[in-house]
Amino acid sequence: MVRIWGALEALAFFGIYCTAVYIARFLLYVFFAVYYAIVGYIDHALFDAVRFSEEVNHAIAASRVEIVILADIIMILLCAVVIFARGGSFRKYVGLERTNVLQIIGALVAGAAVWYVSITLLSDLLAGTSALKNYTHHVGKLNQAHPYVTFALTVLVAPFTEELMFRGALFNSVTRFLNKPLAVIITSLLFAIAHGDPVQMGYAFVLGVMLSFIRAETGKLYPCIAMHFAFNLMNYFISGYVMPLWIAIVISCIGYGLALYKKA
Repeated sequence: MVRIWGALEALAFFGIYCTAVYIARFLLYVFFAVYYAIVGYIDHALFDAVRFSEEVNHAIAASRVEIVILADIIMILLCAVVIFARGGSFRKYVGLERTNVLQIIGALVAGAAVWYVSITLLSDLLAGTSALKNYTHHVGKLNQAHPYVTFALTVLVAPFTEELMFRGALFNSVTRFLNKPLAVIITSLLFAIAHGDPVQMGYAFVLGVMLSFIRAETGKLYPCIAMHFAFNLMNYFISGYVMPLWIAIVISCIGYGLALYKKA
């Protein structure tokens, strides 16, 4: 019976995952429509429907990060409703338990070092390819559109909301009817798909596996949030210093080992 309920919960969470982006896009569309109708046309005697539609669609197109974060929040809220309806504790279900300081420190170090390893390998393996050029253009466009908002959402909000969803609610529901290795793979695949861009999907899957393994081994979510936070934060640090790849790999291993430290 536990396995059946686990499968039903996982199916419900997957359905929420599939529909949350459309709900978020619709809510933002309504917001921008109201905003431009009031701000852009309050002094206009004639309503330009074509211009209005273009402005709203442009705002939606430039709000990819906002849509993803809003979708994550919607998913978390709906997942919380499912968990509460089952009579469970949301905090315990998603793994928001007391965490050793060494785990947090290790996760932060691992996140920063893994980012360096990922960027170095991507630059070497995909140098000159259209995939890397499109990825660089895509990231640059996001940062230029709303730099401060993008920073706040990707560094401060996304690690928390995405971990609550993928390594929290979804991971726990999947482990109720499948073994942990399969849960690691499934949640990591969904995490990669959510990023959309082919290059992002590649390193997001690897990062997802590392984060899900921490969740599987420790049962705690805070180290996952810390590692995700450090990984995203490093995107905003530009330095002329080039670290040998092997050193970054060693640092990654040490930090990741500490993140898996289980002693309370």
